[in-house]
Amino acid sequence: MYPFGKERIPSIFERIQNLDGDDDRDAKRTLSINEKKIVYTRDKGRCQVCDEKVPFEQAEFGHDRAHSRGGRTTIRNGLTLHPHCNMLMRTKSLAKIRQELKRPKSKKEKTKKKRRKSHRQYSDSPFDFELPQIEIPRF
Repeated sequence: MYPFGKERIPSIFERIQNLDGDDDRDAKRTLSINEKKIVYTRDKGRCQVCDEKVPFEQAEFGHDRAHSRGGRTTIRNGLTLHPHCNMLMRTKSLAKIRQELKRPKSKKEKTKKKRRKSHRQYSDSPFDFELPQIEIPRF
């Protein structure tokens, strides 16, 4: 509970930063404890950069798309990371850092590609089919 009521009063620095009004990032910078538990469970307690187990107490929760680059603070954009791996990421995405470290693609990246392939195979368009090849007799 805050001493002046239910809402937190923004600091002078936050007020000065928001004078422009052109910052479209979300004001929320970190995940709540419940959101962290959800992300940790989704990631099966593994660091998403090095794929090693990380205890919940030591885990840091970063952004796949960096907050400074417009990434939202959501469960979908959240990652479970070792503190060292979080520092390595800086403003890079998970795909870029894994590529730089020459790590195999994460399951998340693999499923994205699978979805695209399966979407191409099965089209809802009635005009998306091949005509059978038939021989025309000559007279």
